[in-house]
Amino acid sequence: MYVTKPFLPPLKELQEYLEDIWTTKKLTKKGNAYHQMQTDKLVGLITNKVT
Repeated sequence: MYVTKPFLPPLKELQEYLEDIWTTKKLTKKGNAYHQMQTDKLVGLITNKVT
């Protein structure tokens, strides 16, 4: 039984962000990738918060 089941965007939509993270090797909270995904409205969808 699922208690919650978050919506995740298609993996292809996240691929460019993941590639950038792997290239820069920067895993920071609220860093460049976060801000770019926030601009593109993906953070809210991933964290189950619609912005």
